[in-house]
Amino acid sequence: MTVMLNIKKKILDFVSLKEDPVKLKSIMKNLGLGGSDRQYVKSLLTELVKEGAVTKIGNQFWVPDGKQQSLDIKRTKTRMRDTLSGRMCLTSRGFGFVENPKGDDWFVPERALAGARHGDQVLARKVSRDANNRISAEVIEIESFGKTLMTGVFEVEGHFQKFTPFGPVTLERREMIGFPQDATDGQVGLWERSESGKWHFQKMLGHLDDPMVDEEIVLVEAGIPRVFPPEVLAAGEDVGRHFQFELGDRTDFRDRLVFTVDGADARDFDDALHFRELPDGHIEVGIHIADVSPFVKEDGLLDRCAQERGNSVYLPHKAIPMLPSILSSDLCSLRPDEDRYTLSVVAIMDRDAQLKSYTLHKGLIRSSFRLTYSQVAKACLDKDAELREELKEVVPSLDLSIALARAMHKQRRAKGGLVIDIPEVVVKLDEGHKLESVSLYRQTDANRMIEAFMVLANEIVARHMEERGIGIPYRIHEQPDMDRIEDLVTFLKGFGIEPPMELGTQTGVALNKIIKALQNKPGARVLQTQVLKSLKLAEYNIDNRGHFGLASTSYAHFTSPIRRYADLIVHRRLTRLLKKSDLGPEHFDDGRLMEDCEHISTTEREAMTAEKSFRRIKILRHIREHEMGNEFHGIIEEVKNFGLMVRLDDLYISGLVHVEEFRDDYYVYNPENLSLIGRNKGRVYQVGDEIQVQILLVDFIARRLDLAPTENQPPQRKVPQRSGQKRVKRTLSQKLSRGPRGGDARPGPRSRRGGGKKGGRGGGRRG
Repeated sequence: MTVMLNIKKKILDFVSLKEDPVKLKSIMKNLGLGGSDRQYVKSLLTELVKEGAVTKIGNQFWVPDGKQQSLDIKRTKTRMRDTLSGRMCLTSRGFGFVENPKGDDWFVPERALAGARHGDQVLARKVSRDANNRISAEVIEIESFGKTLMTGVFEVEGHFQKFTPFGPVTLERREMIGFPQDATDGQVGLWERSESGKWHFQKMLGHLDDPMVDEEIVLVEAGIPRVFPPEVLAAGEDVGRHFQFELGDRTDFRDRLVFTVDGADARDFDDALHFRELPDGHIEVGIHIADVSPFVKEDGLLDRCAQERGNSVYLPHKAIPMLPSILSSDLCSLRPDEDRYTLSVVAIMDRDAQLKSYTLHKGLIRSSFRLTYSQVAKACLDKDAELREELKEVVPSLDLSIALARAMHKQRRAKGGLVIDIPEVVVKLDEGHKLESVSLYRQTDANRMIEAFMVLANEIVARHMEERGIGIPYRIHEQPDMDRIEDLVTFLKGFGIEPPMELGTQTGVALNKIIKALQNKPGARVLQTQVLKSLKLAEYNIDNRGHFGLASTSYAHFTSPIRRYADLIVHRRLTRLLKKSDLGPEHFDDGRLMEDCEHISTTEREAMTAEKSFRRIKILRHIREHEMGNEFHGIIEEVKNFGLMVRLDDLYISGLVHVEEFRDDYYVYNPENLSLIGRNKGRVYQVGDEIQVQILLVDFIARRLDLAPTENQPPQRKVPQRSGQKRVKRTLSQKLSRGPRGGDARPGPRSRRGGGKKGGRGGGRRG
């Protein structure tokens, strides 16, 4: 009945907007329905005519006041050209931007925020447009709050009390209700936002000097709930208490040699593999994914909680799961030697990893081996004889899987799939949550093997659903904008790298050539990051626009339903289709699907931000306690008009060398090759260059690390001054300017202050 009402509403909406009567053919085309649905739509139109909602004239349908409705909508659209509804993104300097999915974001000065906070959904009105076509706007309505919790630090000096929030937030005393009079200096407080927009004090979380408080700070900032409500935990326990694994209508894979491969500290196992050589020489590849849908019923309490969280969050010391642990770590997890439900993709491949056919199953498995990436690498890449003997039962499958994965990787690269191997920063903590070590982890063929088969399963399921017209949240990654590519080309020319001929036609292939050319350059990791910056972010969308980074025409997330809600949506829809293969799109309600896509895209970004912020906090704590004043070797990873962002070796954290800290020359920003150039001596600081720096300041609240160049610098390139080049005379205000307002550095004593923007995004796991 829900689906029928949904289609009826769409029919009525379409006919109502037409100034003239329309035929059945036009209605079906608008709804995207095929000939097999003709009788179904006719029956719905008959009902609408009987209800008096639609008038039939011959073989056409009409709503009598449709013309007036159409005119009203046109007027509304005209008014809406000057307004934009979008998410507010505030900067650390007070102003913000309203996200515009159809074009450039709208700039909102601090005075025009009307109380809007970072993450709020707002309605903004255009005020002006500057010479560069940038729109300035004002917030006229806060449609919904993005964040309702906030943390920050109390600062107390004598009788003076102040509260400073973390992140890009400013807060005035008149906006705070219940300001605690007994607050002490350095305490971290939690505030909650009421419907009126005021912030009410809730409780103290701890002291800023205590590393145990970091977890709560980053989770609150990102809007991630740390614990499950009691009723959700009870619902999970209730499911576990009564559940029995039975074969039923499932395919029994328990006679296959099934294994999982994950990190040594993995908290859940949501994918497993099996390999079997067939008599005709082909290979049966079983890709088994944990089936969460039997445990989490649609629109139930567990489902609503998972949908709101959107995904799991992984901090160095713990996971904040999307589902209660009885599900995520037990009933849904593909633990060894235990029966578990799966949705399984069985792919038939030849020895060259060409897909010949596939089948999809509701499955029942029993994993025989719980392997780690390091074990697989040692046994299959290093050929460790002792370990191969220990794992002799599964080694043939592992060797075969790596060979097939390498072939798939080669095929994808030839199609333009990007090969960017940037190592991950791994932080380990001690029992007191202080930094124990920080290192880089680089993937091996063991990691890439699992990734290759997960990508294959995701593609197969996405194509399967698309061919049947079933709406799902596709994982899309659009082609990069050409202006970003042009900026990249300009940057590369500064390193003597000419853009490949294919850049305009086979962008992925060309970018891979660029990445390879950068591998042997000093600071290769930083330089390859510039390629990443030219790309768009991947997201979820009901419109399949392909996945550029994977060179895939149809891609969805299917392989991690324990930790991603998008995968759970796909699982539910595929399960219905496996039960009744003749279901068409009209049997699925897509009314909330785009809203789900937007929400889980947001929660994914929030999770990545929390993970990155947590790592940065831990490294900054270590620097403040042990490294103040010390010198470090670093690589310039970004150049701005106000200074250099430098990534420190060994600690893998970025800090700012402000232009004020240079004492040897006046430095001018050159945007074409992202460099600072000494006006008198011609010394150049450019992305990828090595630099020696000293730790100046750690601002823990702003999470800013200030650095200064030391006198002992590596040799640098020099730009000769052109004959006849005039030195620009600067005003006094220009000489004293600093930060984003000016691009010159004043020789003189080093300042202990810094400036510029902070923040950034990163992280992620398979797929």
